Amino acid sequence: MRILFIDTVSRMGGAQWSLLELAVRFSGQGMEPCAAVPEGPLAEKLRAAGIRVYTLPLFRPRRTAALTVRVRGIVALFVCAWRLLGIVRAAKVDLLYANSLAAATLVSLLPFRKPLVWHVRDLNLAPRMAHRAARRAQRIIAASQAIDEHLCELLPRDTLGRIKLVMNGIDTARFAPADRTAARQALGLPVDAPVIGMLAHMVPWKRHDQFLRVAAQVKARHPSARFVLAGQDLFGEHAAWIARLRAQAQKANLESSLLWIDCAEDTAPVIAALDVLVHPPVDEPFGRVLCEAMAMQVPVVAMDKAGPSGIVADGETGLLALPREPNQLAEKTLDLLADPLLARRMGAAGRKRVLAHFNADRTASQAAAVCREALAAYRSERA
Repeated sequence: MRILFIDTVSRMGGAQWSLLELAVRFSGQGMEPCAAVPEGPLAEKLRAAGIRVYTLPLFRPRRTAALTVRVRGIVALFVCAWRLLGIVRAAKVDLLYANSLAAATLVSLLPFRKPLVWHVRDLNLAPRMAHRAARRAQRIIAASQAIDEHLCELLPRDTLGRIKLVMNGIDTARFAPADRTAARQALGLPVDAPVIGMLAHMVPWKRHDQFLRVAAQVKARHPSARFVLAGQDLFGEHAAWIARLRAQAQKANLESSLLWIDCAEDTAPVIAALDVLVHPPVDEPFGRVLCEAMAMQVPVVAMDKAGPSGIVADGETGLLALPREPNQLAEKTLDLLADPLLARRMGAAGRKRVLAHFNADRTASQAAAVCREALAAYRSERA
């Protein structure tokens, strides 16, 4: 079976890492993967892994009331769809694999039908686009329990039987326990001080401001503590948000204790330096970085909502805070710093949980099975 992975984003976010890991592993599942993606880091990594890449124009749908932006977006959509049409014809694929709603929307514009798997990785979905993609897809993969539940509420009733829950996974060989001392020395961090970190792209819904509040509360109890804030404004859209965060850090007297890492594509060396990873979003569809930290035996603190609720076993592999009580993030972080034995026990349990439930090999095996179902369903429809 020849499968064409489709994505409209060129930079490496969590969805793009997941696509890369699936494509590589599909080669070992008796499948022939290729990809249609814009030029950039994702395309380069796919080529380096031996995956054939066809170049798509960059396309990012944006919700806005500005007429000129909307018109440009519509033009870009049809230009991208026209290019995808040529790729699908040239590649002679058996099945299309849309890695996002934008990618599934492109497929829905093609003048002919091919079996489609739509991999849903977000909670923030435009209802009309989602309905259209769901009716077009033979199978829909939900990347987390939270996404699965959201799709069941959002999509038309007659499409719900197409939804398959396949939990996201990570490369547990790349995210393995590492030497904490060496990791801290590489980052210029003190070896013997508590180090707490957050790794997330610089978009407001990730709630970096809440992490800075946690840092201020932890520093009041542990003056020697150091904090790492690693992430990137992938598309250069959130300069104002970053400026606000820097002003907040300055006001809280955190500047001398806070390490900003503008770009952390390879997150493993940063996670390796941490005592605790804090993840504040309340609407996180999955929470890949939680799996990465747990796989590296770093205990995590996150909100008990959406994706993290399905990843973190509260009290066993990390601690969960109630969304309506954000101060609990700091309290639970302090609990882990006060009990190193508990932190180590949770770290070890975290890696076991990721190996059992959130490893990329397991995800790829299940996703491959969904692809075979989708192809069989398509052929049955055509018979």
